[in-house]
Amino acid sequence: MKKINIVSMDFTGPKKLCCARKRASQEQEMMKIASSYLHSERKHSPIILLQGDGLESRMRKIDRSSSFRVYMDSDTASAILIPREYNVVDWVSFPGIGSAVVVPEANHYLSLFSVSLTKKKELGRFQEFYQSFCVPENLSYTKYQIVGGSFPSKEDLVNFSDACSLTDISSYFHSSSAELQDDRYSILLSSDMSYSDTTRQTGLVKAKYLKHCPISTKIKF
Repeated sequence: MKKINIVSMDFTGPKKLCCARKRASQEQEMMKIASSYLHSERKHSPIILLQGDGLESRMRKIDRSSSFRVYMDSDTASAILIPREYNVVDWVSFPGIGSAVVVPEANHYLSLFSVSLTKKKELGRFQEFYQSFCVPENLSYTKYQIVGGSFPSKEDLVNFSDACSLTDISSYFHSSSAELQDDRYSILLSSDMSYSDTTRQTGLVKAKYLKHCPISTKIKF
């Protein structure tokens, strides 16, 4: 049985501060906390799915040892960091929506998507792209899929996962935290994959640094 660790984090903030000095201070503190979180997961060599603005400069702060291969497009506010021990066979960018990489796993292929969706029109476009990875006759077909990121609404997240027969990890995470109520951010898995040790980091949202709570999980298939 194959096991991988996944971390997904959206750097979108709830609002911009007017004062440049306060913005710089907030950015420094936020990156300190975010890097600490990602580095604590790194000892397990996770695949990291990132979304939000300013990713290029933020990734340099996160990956100081260059232990990841970085897949991103300047036209898309998303990125995927793959540990160097993984063999990536394909990378696709969906302008304005997200990106995907394909890695071989146990005689099959796994596609990983990092998306930042704010409008139903974007969701519809992404669903078309995603479906092309699910049809065995297509060259882009992969047996397993993982999607990490934000959706236009909680309802859209639920509807997408149901329509694509994906497991929505956030729906199984029980918490009374206000930061997780109606959250439209999650990691979605193919139905034949299982997961454990799922965590949601609420501190960055409580501090009003981020809009969505980061999520990490261990996946088996």
